[in-house]
Amino acid sequence: MKAKMIIGWLLMLCFSAAQSQNLEKIIARHIEARGGAGKWEKIENIKITGRFVAFSEEKDFWTQKCSDGNLYSEFWMGKFKVIEAFDGKNGWTIDPWHDFSYPRLMNKAEVNALLQKSALATPFFQLKQEGIQAQLLENENVDGVECYVIKLIRSNGFEGTWYLRTDNYLEYKCKSQWVDFATQMSAESFYEDFRTINGLVIPYYEERSYGQRNNIQKISTIEFNVPFDRQKIKMPKSQEMQKLAFLEGHWDVKAETWVARRNKWYPLDKTTSQIAFIGNNMIQEQLILTEDYVQPIVQQFSFHHSTQKYRMTHYNDFNSETELFIGLFEGADLVVDQHVLPSSMETGQIERYVFTPVNDREFTVAIKISTDNGANWYDSRRLSYVRAESR
Repeated sequence: MKAKMIIGWLLMLCFSAAQSQNLEKIIARHIEARGGAGKWEKIENIKITGRFVAFSEEKDFWTQKCSDGNLYSEFWMGKFKVIEAFDGKNGWTIDPWHDFSYPRLMNKAEVNALLQKSALATPFFQLKQEGIQAQLLENENVDGVECYVIKLIRSNGFEGTWYLRTDNYLEYKCKSQWVDFATQMSAESFYEDFRTINGLVIPYYEERSYGQRNNIQKISTIEFNVPFDRQKIKMPKSQEMQKLAFLEGHWDVKAETWVARRNKWYPLDKTTSQIAFIGNNMIQEQLILTEDYVQPIVQQFSFHHSTQKYRMTHYNDFNSETELFIGLFEGADLVVDQHVLPSSMETGQIERYVFTPVNDREFTVAIKISTDNGANWYDSRRLSYVRAESR
């Protein structure tokens, strides 16, 4: 009995070793069929242009992807232009189909799709580097094409099954997890029209089906190792917040107060300010202003897309009070009015802040007050910002 168990174990071990050798042989021949590892290792990036079919509409697309996993792509999904960018780990998109006109970060399912899109060739070239496990399954006949079937498991847990033709070892089909409207779903991709460019073999036709969708990518041109603008990978600010970029920097600040009975501005304080983006679409200012008492101030700026208005929160650490200001640009000036009356003021006095860019080194803030709920505004204080020398 023990002898039979030992023989069975040895047979299993031999079968496993033979299967492993066969898997390595298939993968090696696939890589060679695609042009060979040596040629692909010389490729730093690929720029592709062509036509993309989605929602029954065919339009131009272009994409550029790098050997380090960076990817930038512009294509049309029906009537909307979509932008995608990926740094190898995180991705962002501008996709109007989601009713967002501004950039947003991608979720795990979307990032998994970008991992697949960003590959220069197929994942078989990067199995060890990316910690991908490969498992050889039984051969299958797909649409009359005999295929080797290899299951790949990525380190993030996502799986894909590749079907390589037994006659030339090129990919014919792939089953993988894809994404549709930010929701994970299964997809089937088919590859055809392989052409040899500079010794590299690339499919010029790719068709993908997922859910009720069907997309087709038809390549027109391929360029290798062309200059790549990596700034495109950086997630941009929304158009509205880009208009506030003049606030960024380290500033020397002169504060003045208006004395109405003398009809004159008087010095109040000289201080410094630091203003920076603390989120992709939020700006924060830290300022210490002395008006008799030391007042550490934190102001945050954002854009409220539902109401299409800017918002500024003004926190004064001296009295631990936060006020909300809401407004819009009037010409070149950002004008925000106090939204909630301070509970401590029975007079109904509210404030207005007017931010005016002067040039790339200066801007001013006019602070006005109103005691009739905004019917009339009067000068109160004025802050003049001059960009500080490098610190």
